[in-house]
Amino acid sequence: LKGSPSTSKRIYEHYEKSDESLDLLIDNQELVAKEGKAAFPIYHEREDIFSTVESAPIYFERNKKDQIVGYRLTPEGVVFKKLD
Repeated sequence: LKGSPSTSKRIYEHYEKSDESLDLLIDNQELVAKEGKAAFPIYHEREDIFSTVESAPIYFERNKKDQIVGYRLTPEGVVFKKLD
């Protein structure tokens, strides 16, 4: 998150609902996931691994250009793609 603007938004495929998105907001160096009206913090663990408030891991996936292209909920699980 270092060097990011004070607020930015990334949109990803939703892990359960194909007709909805999961919005990740970077606000003042903090990562927040927003689903509908609910928002919850996402915590950096190490490298491209983050966790929710319930300690559920989120694994961000990078392409060969080192750009984040999606996330997984398990180390070898389905990649939910970045939409923006």
